[in-house]
Amino acid sequence: NYSNHTEQAPIQHCLKKRTMAEQDPYPEELSLDVCTFLKANQCEWQTEEWKLARKSVAAEGARYLAEALKTNAFVTTVNLAWNEIGAEGARYLAGALKINASVTTINLSNSFIGAEGVRHLAEALRINAFVTTINLWNNGIGNEGARTLAEALKINVSVTNISLGSNRIGAEGAH
Repeated sequence: NYSNHTEQAPIQHCLKKRTMAEQDPYPEELSLDVCTFLKANQCEWQTEEWKLARKSVAAEGARYLAEALKTNAFVTTVNLAWNEIGAEGARYLAGALKINASVTTINLSNSFIGAEGVRHLAEALRINAFVTTINLWNNGIGNEGARTLAEALKINVSVTNISLGSNRIGAEGAH
């Protein structure tokens, strides 16, 4: 049974009763939608698409998702658009992408990752040979982030589609 080999800590946390804040050792910013998602999928790891757009996922929620993603061999699409992932959340997800061999599409549009978050993702893309599509639309990555990403894509041969619109990328970042 594959689920016996998965990281259970995120799921166990989500299954805990959250009646008293002092009994809950986890940050309040962990979205209940993330908990609901992890709980619903603990026995269904063969889910191919994680649909978590607009679910108030912040960095801490991304951390738990990343831990689950490290051991999931079935998910191919991760949609975290319109969340507040930030650079820290991008760091967690990048760590998972360094290990995961099933994700081919990741959508982080409108997730506030900035140039620092793109730096983390670029490090992962230097290693990951499975991601083919990445959406980073409207993340404020600027010229610096675009250059960092371009350097990683010189090494990565799997990414064939990338969305970078509305990122304040000028001529300097486009070269």
